[in-house]
Amino acid sequence: MPPDLAKKVSNFVATLAIEAGGAVDRDRPPPGTPMSVHARFSIHIPGEPVILEYTVHQDLRAIRIPVVVWID
Repeated sequence: MPPDLAKKVSNFVATLAIEAGGAVDRDRPPPGTPMSVHARFSIHIPGEPVILEYTVHQDLRAIRIPVVVWID
Protein backbone atom coordinates (compact mmCIF):
# COMPACT_ATOMS: atom_id res chain seq x y z
CA MET A 1 0.00 0.00 0.00
CA PRO A 2 1.45 3.39 -0.92
CA PRO A 3 2.43 5.56 2.08
CA ASP A 4 -0.14 8.28 1.31
CA LEU A 5 -2.95 5.72 1.15
CA ALA A 6 -1.73 4.06 4.34
CA LYS A 7 -1.91 7.44 6.11
CA LYS A 8 -5.47 8.01 4.84
CA VAL A 9 -6.51 4.54 6.01
CA SER A 10 -4.92 5.15 9.41
CA ASN A 11 -6.74 8.47 9.81
CA PHE A 12 -10.02 6.86 8.72
CA VAL A 13 -9.62 4.06 11.27
CA ALA A 14 -9.01 6.56 14.06
CA THR A 15 -12.14 8.49 13.11
CA LEU A 16 -14.12 5.27 12.72
CA ALA A 17 -13.21 4.20 16.25
CA ILE A 18 -14.47 7.49 17.66
CA GLU A 19 -17.70 7.38 15.61
CA ALA A 20 -18.40 3.72 16.34
CA GLY A 21 -17.77 4.23 20.06
CA GLY A 22 -20.07 7.24 20.15
CA ALA A 23 -22.80 5.34 18.35
CA VAL A 24 -22.55 2.38 20.71
CA ASP A 25 -22.62 4.69 23.75
CA ARG A 26 -25.87 6.22 22.44
CA ASP A 27 -27.40 2.81 21.59
CA ARG A 28 -27.26 3.53 17.86
CA PRO A 29 -25.86 1.33 15.11
CA PRO A 30 -22.19 1.92 14.27
CA PRO A 31 -21.25 3.25 10.82
CA GLY A 32 -21.16 0.86 7.89
CA THR A 33 -23.24 -2.03 6.63
CA PRO A 34 -24.15 -4.75 9.14
CA MET A 35 -22.95 -8.21 8.16
CA SER A 36 -24.45 -11.60 8.95
CA VAL A 37 -22.08 -12.10 11.90
CA HIS A 38 -23.20 -10.35 15.11
CA ALA A 39 -21.51 -6.98 15.72
CA ARG A 40 -19.56 -7.10 12.42
CA PHE A 41 -19.73 -4.27 9.90
CA SER A 42 -18.34 -3.45 6.47
CA ILE A 43 -17.42 0.06 5.39
CA HIS A 44 -15.85 1.60 2.29
CA ILE A 45 -13.37 4.45 2.73
CA PRO A 46 -14.88 7.23 0.59
CA GLY A 47 -12.77 8.11 -2.43
CA GLU A 48 -10.28 5.30 -1.81
CA PRO A 49 -10.04 1.71 -3.09
CA VAL A 50 -10.26 0.26 0.43
CA ILE A 51 -12.98 -1.67 2.24
CA LEU A 52 -12.76 -2.54 5.94
CA GLU A 53 -14.61 -5.12 7.98
CA TYR A 54 -14.68 -4.43 11.69
CA THR A 55 -16.19 -5.87 14.83
CA VAL A 56 -17.52 -3.97 17.81
CA HIS A 57 -16.61 -5.16 21.30
CA GLN A 58 -18.72 -3.20 23.79
CA ASP A 59 -17.28 -5.00 26.80
CA LEU A 60 -13.75 -3.93 25.81
CA ARG A 61 -14.85 -0.54 24.47
CA ALA A 62 -12.95 -1.35 21.29
CA ILE A 63 -13.26 -2.18 17.63
CA ARG A 64 -11.15 -4.73 15.81
CA ILE A 65 -10.39 -4.73 12.09
CA PRO A 66 -9.84 -8.31 10.91
CA VAL A 67 -10.19 -7.56 7.19
CA VAL A 68 -8.73 -4.80 5.02
CA VAL A 69 -9.37 -5.11 1.28
CA TRP A 70 -7.22 -2.90 -0.93
CA ILE A 71 -8.38 -2.99 -4.54
CA ASP A 72 -5.37 -2.17 -6.71
